[in-house]
Amino acid sequence: MDAVEFLRKLVSINSVFPNEKEIGEFLINHLKQLGFSVRKQVFSTNPERFNVLAEKGQGKALLLYGHMDTVPVYEGWKTDPFVLVEDGDKLIGRGALDMKAGCAAFLKAVEGFEPMGYKLKIVFGADEENISEGAHALVKDDFMKDVVAVLVSEPAIGPADQHGQRTLTLGRRGRCDIVIDVRGKSAHGAYGTGINAIEEASKIVLELNALKLAEHEIGKATLFCRKIHAESGSLSVPDKCEILVDRHLVPPETPESSVRQINDLIAAMKKEGKLRGDASATLLNRKTPFLKPYSTPKSHPFTKFVERCALEKFGTIAYNYGFSVADDNIFGADLNLPVITIGPKGAGPHGPNEYVLKSSYLELVDAYKHILANFSANVQ
Repeated sequence: MDAVEFLRKLVSINSVFPNEKEIGEFLINHLKQLGFSVRKQVFSTNPERFNVLAEKGQGKALLLYGHMDTVPVYEGWKTDPFVLVEDGDKLIGRGALDMKAGCAAFLKAVEGFEPMGYKLKIVFGADEENISEGAHALVKDDFMKDVVAVLVSEPAIGPADQHGQRTLTLGRRGRCDIVIDVRGKSAHGAYGTGINAIEEASKIVLELNALKLAEHEIGKATLFCRKIHAESGSLSVPDKCEILVDRHLVPPETPESSVRQINDLIAAMKKEGKLRGDASATLLNRKTPFLKPYSTPKSHPFTKFVERCALEKFGTIAYNYGFSVADDNIFGADLNLPVITIGPKGAGPHGPNEYVLKSSYLELVDAYKHILANFSANVQ
């Protein structure tokens, strides 16, 4: 099966999270045919949700990582999203760019390949498009103990993404959701008394927009208010309001430090008399931890090795840092591994009519073949 037909097969399998079972079973069988030792890592109470873990060779390990799941199909598709359509250089389909072409590139690159002097590991994870439940489970598994470096084939969504497969993404911002509970004082709405929690919340929102945020080589920290909610019964001044803040982080920020920053802001507003009510910020409660930012140094031996391989194949390269989070963050920030993302060029991830460029995808396969053939665990 050639590279385009193989991608066509992957796109035909509906793997919108949390329905990764069918594509996972397909990948398990395919990896076994390629000579890998393969196992499932079930990470959920639902046995149909699992990561696919594969390996071959001996020694320290290089990990190739991709995620199997896609986002849902949203309105606006002009073609069947689960039928790969060729339109010139475009290969159109749900997940074609994010990230089935990247997964396919790994599998085409390892056909007939035997690692020499190192162990090659491949993981296809689940739940990346949700809360990264699969990747969080993966980093707790002994499977990761001998991994010395990670390559990820996500598309390069960042300031240099126009270079596609000729882009080395060396880091990503982190991200968290912060809930601000604002408390006022209820009173009869006709009296003009009480403390309106909505009005107090609006003051906090304005101060948040003026907050000085950290900057780093991977980008600038950002925030925006994604939701504000309050209501009162009868003719009463609302005494509670909730603000949901979406926050992107840069090193050395953490989700916890970003919460402290907002609580410090609230304390300062109260001290200066800008806030009549009370308020407090906490991280939104969810099943998995929020993702921290990471950056792989350009001076790292693994970076230098991948850079050399990419230059040999392409002649020119660009460096990139991801605007938002992916499973990469967990390997780079939680395990402190050197992580480099090299993915194909295309457009429309998470939207209708998503596509990957055929020429970029085929170049990516060749690039990974070159990297694997020249990798040595000694570069660490």
